[in-house]
Amino acid sequence: MPLLGWLLLAGRCRDCSASISCRYPVVKSLSALLWLSTMLVSSGGGGGVEPSLQPWIGLPLVGLLLPLVLIDLDHMWLPESLSAGAFCWA
Repeated sequence: MPLLGWLLLAGRCRDCSASISCRYPVVKSLSALLWLSTMLVSSGGGGGVEPSLQPWIGLPLVGLLLPLVLIDLDHMWLPESLSAGAFCWA
């Protein structure tokens, strides 16, 4: 829905008409594709983990790593709280 709203509003805020960066729909799309990709892991690609458990391992990992990548691209800095969570989960 957020992507549809961004498209319908032509990349502008509904209240103040300020421009909304095109990064917003790109990140939303990337996030959706990564979350969907956790469901598509083949039975031989899960590192020996039970296939029914693989998405439940991948979802939190994607949820932690995507913000880390985006923060690192912007600031060349990684928050310790997110880094520790991703390290412990992996």
